[in-house]
Amino acid sequence: MSLIALVVLTAIVVGAAVLVVGLRGRGPKDEAPAEAKRSLRPWLFAGLVVAVGVVGGLTFLVLGPYRMHAYPWLPSPMLIEDVETGNPDMRRRAADELLARLEVGELEPSLADRLLGALHDLDLTVRRVRAGDQTAYSVAVRAVSVSMKFWARIEKRETLIDGEEIPRSGGGSLSGTAGASGSLGGVLPPLPAGRHRVSVRLKLSLFAGADLDERKSRKLHSREIVVAEPFEVLPEDGEPLERLIADPSLEAAVRAAIQVKDFRFEVSPSRLGGMILLQAPPVDVAFEVFARIDGQEYRLGSVRAAKGDYRVSDDQTLYQGPKVDRLDIILRSSLDAARWTTDLYEIWDGELEYRDVPVGP
Repeated sequence: MSLIALVVLTAIVVGAAVLVVGLRGRGPKDEAPAEAKRSLRPWLFAGLVVAVGVVGGLTFLVLGPYRMHAYPWLPSPMLIEDVETGNPDMRRRAADELLARLEVGELEPSLADRLLGALHDLDLTVRRVRAGDQTAYSVAVRAVSVSMKFWARIEKRETLIDGEEIPRSGGGSLSGTAGASGSLGGVLPPLPAGRHRVSVRLKLSLFAGADLDERKSRKLHSREIVVAEPFEVLPEDGEPLERLIADPSLEAAVRAAIQVKDFRFEVSPSRLGGMILLQAPPVDVAFEVFARIDGQEYRLGSVRAAKGDYRVSDDQTLYQGPKVDRLDIILRSSLDAARWTTDLYEIWDGELEYRDVPVGP
């Protein structure tokens, strides 16, 4: 039975009860028919008023702005709809109520499947490329903010192109608590020009516990979900899709948006690593990162960020050279680094050096 039908039925029952009570105390049994009709009318009117009042009040509570206060008493399918389509506050409150029911075993598996899907907004994007080029793809994940008591893990199981599985395309996972976001991605093999379709199969698991540690948590539910997206590979001949933008006037602003910090040597295995923070650069950027020690360069990895975006890179490389307490970090603009994204095509062209960066133990 739907909730609206339940509300209407409740109103009818209440109205009928008032009417019956009124009729039982109406007056002598030998009352004339005309007088009986006149005495009946007030009770009919009273029952109607009560029924309309109950319908109006419950409808306002259930469908109006205060429905969130009724979540503990609303049926789970209605709460699922709010998690799927409501405003951020409704999604959070409805999700918390459903998670509490799931934790005590009061949510049936089909609704738990819907809840797990509704808790994560998944957006699959594919880079625009030409025939013969590798194609980057990414599944962006934005989770609904819920109680910190719960956390989720998303695992990439496999990737398919036009229905055919790409070998060794699984692997990679993302874990997070309330409102976490991130992405999972990879690179597709070179494809012929034309229309294609990429599908990514993911496993979503939900836990109650702490520290994103499965050993300290209880798995509440898991399910698999497939996200898919059509895309087009352009003909091989044509203008390059990526280009470097030379604008020396932006160098100071780009440099100010980047922090180089926390460089250190690892012992086992012998590694050199550090952190690069990109904080709202004024233009799209993509760099190869190198450490220079005693005049020799060691590649650490790559960093990239769209204009106004925030990114953190914590790259490491095998290192067998001398231990030093300071080094130079070099960031060189790189179209290859940009091609590992789905949205960077025109990047700033330049080279930045950060001299005498401290190195920890």
